[in-house]
Amino acid sequence: MKIYRAITVAALGLALGGCHDILDLKDLTAVNETDVWHDAELAEAYVSRIYADNLPGWSTGEAGMSDESPGGGSYMYGQLTENSVNYWPYGQIRRINILLSEIDKGSLDPALVRRLKGEALFFRAWRYWEMVKRYGGVPLILEPQDLTDDLLVTRAPTSVVMSQIIADLDSAIAMLPDGSPGNDGRVHKGTAMALKGRILLYYASPQFNRTDDPQRWQAAYEANRQARDYLAGRGFGLYSDFEKLWFDEMNVEVIFVRRYSYPVSTHNWAAATRPLDESQGATGANRPTLGLVNSFPMKDG
Repeated sequence: MKIYRAITVAALGLALGGCHDILDLKDLTAVNETDVWHDAELAEAYVSRIYADNLPGWSTGEAGMSDESPGGGSYMYGQLTENSVNYWPYGQIRRINILLSEIDKGSLDPALVRRLKGEALFFRAWRYWEMVKRYGGVPLILEPQDLTDDLLVTRAPTSVVMSQIIADLDSAIAMLPDGSPGNDGRVHKGTAMALKGRILLYYASPQFNRTDDPQRWQAAYEANRQARDYLAGRGFGLYSDFEKLWFDEMNVEVIFVRRYSYPVSTHNWAAATRPLDESQGATGANRPTLGLVNSFPMKDG
């Protein structure tokens, strides 16, 4: 009897052991992070999230920052304090840093890797510039942090962050494909060149250039000239009819844009600009002053 029990227990153990692979399932409610960099569709989806996180937009909250609309606040009245600005997109930057640190370890097509890295570097430069524009130097984090790391990173000098921003943009310019008017909204080589020109122009201005260093102005000039020449050569330029500019979504002026396509991506600022009783529940924000309205008369006056 004891021998029979022993054989039964041994057989049961072998049977359960054989079920190990069946019971050892992946989490079917999530994507394994190691799979992303071996699957082109997953990698593209990851970068689509980066786009959604980082493309510029417009919310009704900006109304109070302009003297062209009612209301106002600390921005409008020059009453900013150290707590008036709260812009810290390090969560978005972390997702970008994860891509940059992991994508070369996968098995994706090298051409795809090159484009996705270029897009990620562009958006990292964009986010850091938006912080520098507000604060000057900020903590410069270029690798994904672990919980065991010192998370209180020291603020880097403005010049150091600016050098990294320009380096990221130069890398993006080298990696991104050529663009053309009417594209799908992805950033391209011309987008990165134009952003570099804008950033260097800011950096040459009195906001940052307290000694009026002429080399900064020269660098800004060269970057903007190169961007203009490149974009013009690709068919970009000023739209011929200002009146119809807003009805041609991806026209020749568009080089960096968030595309709104219902129901995936929507906004309510157009409705909010209308009078409250016509604003479709958007609370009537962003209402222009009469002077601004009169600056754009109807055809009949």
